[in-house]
Amino acid sequence: EGGEVFSPKMPSMKITDIAKAVDPNCTWKEIGIRDGEKLNEDMIVNADAAKTYDYKNFYITYSRGKGQGKLVAPDFEYRSDTNGHWMDAVSLEGMI
Repeated sequence: EGGEVFSPKMPSMKITDIAKAVDPNCTWKEIGIRDGEKLNEDMIVNADAAKTYDYKNFYITYSRGKGQGKLVAPDFEYRSDTNGHWMDAVSLEGMI
């Protein structure tokens, strides 16, 4: 159709777990959040729920028309901090 946005269903991760997976002996210094930096990512915002459909492994937000999947709830959001699927350092190590 064209104009769709595909959002894969994937696990969220903490940056500290990524660091541990890459180098289990690493150390870091917490410096706080810098200007413009954010802790979480909004993959699908609430305003797009009315045109977002749920498929097995991904969501599709259509610019026009309807999808074949299940329409998400009107208050749906897909965010990294509220994602129900999380990956830890051990799981990532198994992939590296």
